[in-house]
Amino acid sequence: MARRILIVALLLTMLVAVLGAGTKSVRRAARQQSVAVPQSSQAQVYGGFWQQGPGYSTTLILRNKDQQNPLAVTLVLYTSSGQVDQTAQLQLAASQEQQVALGTIVAADGNLHGGGLALEFDSAAIGVAAVAVVTNASNGSSVNLLLGGGYPLDTENALYAPWSLGDGNTDGNLELFNTSGQPIVVTPSVTVQGQGVEQPASSINLAPNASQAVSLRSLLAQVNAGGANVGAITLRYSGPAHALQPALVLANSSGLWMASGFQARHSQPGTASALARWVFPELKLRWSGAATSNPLHGYALLSNGTKTAMTVDVLAHFAGGKGTGVQKADLPVLPLGPLETRLVDLSQFVTSGTITGDPAHLALVVGHSGAPGDLSLTVFSVTPANDLVFASPGTLLSPAVVDTSYWKVGATAEAPSGVSNPGSAAAQTQVVLYYVTPQGMGSYQFPVTQLAANSEQKLTLGRVSRTLDVHGLTVPAGTSYGLATLVAPPAGASSAALVVATQQCERQCATVATATIAPVAKSSPSTAASNGPTPDFGSGGGDGTPLFTQHCFPPSITGINPSHGAAGTLVSVTISGTYCPEQPQVNIDGNSISVINVARGDGAITAQFDIAYDPSAVTSYNVTVSGPHGTSDPVTFTVDTPQPLTIESVDPTPERLGRRCQESSLMFRRLPVSRGSRRETR
Repeated sequence: MARRILIVALLLTMLVAVLGAGTKSVRRAARQQSVAVPQSSQAQVYGGFWQQGPGYSTTLILRNKDQQNPLAVTLVLYTSSGQVDQTAQLQLAASQEQQVALGTIVAADGNLHGGGLALEFDSAAIGVAAVAVVTNASNGSSVNLLLGGGYPLDTENALYAPWSLGDGNTDGNLELFNTSGQPIVVTPSVTVQGQGVEQPASSINLAPNASQAVSLRSLLAQVNAGGANVGAITLRYSGPAHALQPALVLANSSGLWMASGFQARHSQPGTASALARWVFPELKLRWSGAATSNPLHGYALLSNGTKTAMTVDVLAHFAGGKGTGVQKADLPVLPLGPLETRLVDLSQFVTSGTITGDPAHLALVVGHSGAPGDLSLTVFSVTPANDLVFASPGTLLSPAVVDTSYWKVGATAEAPSGVSNPGSAAAQTQVVLYYVTPQGMGSYQFPVTQLAANSEQKLTLGRVSRTLDVHGLTVPAGTSYGLATLVAPPAGASSAALVVATQQCERQCATVATATIAPVAKSSPSTAASNGPTPDFGSGGGDGTPLFTQHCFPPSITGINPSHGAAGTLVSVTISGTYCPEQPQVNIDGNSISVINVARGDGAITAQFDIAYDPSAVTSYNVTVSGPHGTSDPVTFTVDTPQPLTIESVDPTPERLGRRCQESSLMFRRLPVSRGSRRETR
């Protein structure tokens, strides 16, 4: 391709959902010749891509998931050839979050550094959640790499992912990272929409810990499918199990970066009696709040990895209109043909009225018969101009989940309000909440409880931000919605359901749905609720599921133009920097300057400063930009000192009137000043 998308492949779409971090110290290690590689006896998580140097920067965000104990982490940065570029020792306090700029670790020698990376920590620890955010300074775009420990379901050394290029200006970069200490050979193959067959491309050799970027368009050209816009890519590799960490990022002419998630692929599809379900706690349909002026268009990219037709069930959960409570709706999706990849327009169901109330976001449950690896999917939303993408986090549900519901915490109501067991036998149950924050995806697990026959138990969702769950975690303050699941062990004919308050009653509850707890299929091991029935997000969802996130840093100002203005004028300024999509707020200390007409543009904010005429006021002011994720460092705006008042003339002159000055008229006139396009005289 004409312009190599250097930073692509970042959003490795797998594993680890909760982000953030805390570091107390970062020390620069020696260069490659004297750097020791961490010992493999400890737990490791990997990231397939990082880049630091001219035009690019990477920030690593870490969070110690242990809320009581500190954690020591070793960071290893590999070059693309597999050598160690740098290492650093990171000390994370309990639950602490902080950002680590790789520019403080990698030497600023004028060269572009990059490759794969690894984090190593004590395997007995609860673990670390991490994301690497790479930013392209030329257009301000960035992508997130969620670190993970491999694909546990990858039992045949085969992974695949869907792709949709859209038009001739869109390309994809395939980033391949060998996390093992042995050489591997990767053989990619592509399936183009309408052909229904895999077409192999040239093999790629990767040395230990080496990485390589490959253009998707170049792979399509190898199999004479350069004009294809929709399909899937399969990566088969030799070498150790779980050694390959791939990522596929799609970019168009506007610099839009969207990652497509990989999934383990199996040579034989799962049995028809088995059921695989995926949960996506939030699909954004608006940028923020209820502002209809900031719409987003939602999509699901589905790929059938089997050679037989597949029926896909899509269930949407959402908050309905006023007075309707939480709702759910089955979204009709036609079956996928053998090896078919399809881009499904989810917003059409809002337009058609299948999804009511014009919600700002949805929670989705996507299910199909067979094994988890039979379907690969990516859920995302984009702006009308296709210049910004929000990828939705998702993970595999436990087969022991018997009911799902939208959950929310409001000022006056909570939903669901409890758990109901209408069956004739007692049931062991557990409620698990899934949610998304600007730092990623997480879960909150209530304790396992024994629910008597024909009984209900109240849920206290309002306390989840203050009360530790079974893993010592809380829901971040301000997070108030997502998807709730009810887990029960696979036993007999017991049944249980999540319950919500209905329009007709204030305190009594009616069941959302009652589901019989079916035995888990023999092809999938049973998972009892008491043994952790849902995937642990700290280990990447327990299945190598694609986990996506739109991460936003606090605003960052790189400049203000002009940086000064005259008192008594209206000055139009441009504040350049990096900002999240939400509407920013411009702040100025003091009372002499009012900020009006603030607007967010492409990599910049425009505003007007209405500067009062006050000769006694200070001349330097701190300007900051704030948003939902924090406040920027200040920059200085200077007010030019107003010109002093002068006496231009006295009429009549003292010479004409002698000493009779009391009859003179002193005429004061202020020099003219400009206010915007106006010219005023005071």
